[in-house]
Amino acid sequence: MGHADFTDEAAKDPRTLELARLVTSYSDDRCDEIYPHQFPAVLRVRTRDGSWYEARVDHNRGGPANPLSDDELTMKFDLNVEGRLSPESAVEVAGAALALPAAESLDALMATVRG
Repeated sequence: MGHADFTDEAAKDPRTLELARLVTSYSDDRCDEIYPHQFPAVLRVRTRDGSWYEARVDHNRGGPANPLSDDELTMKFDLNVEGRLSPESAVEVAGAALALPAAESLDALMATVRG
């Protein structure tokens, strides 16, 4: 998933629109209670045979209770800078950012983003 998934063109995709016609959105008391401190969600699916399935996520991916791994953070960063930074610069900036917890200063990171 990347920025291309959030364009007007992507929103007009016939398969996306077909799926959207099958979706109904409802409020959920537990989700309302913990938002905006978390971005919870509940997905309930009824299959063609009438069976119901539910998945609840109270702690979204990337939040303090469900953090992303370094590899996932790097992939998210790469998707966000695609077309804005060269792949080499993206690797350098991501590496400097991931090294921040052990860094004595922001100098190495700032040097990479200044170019």
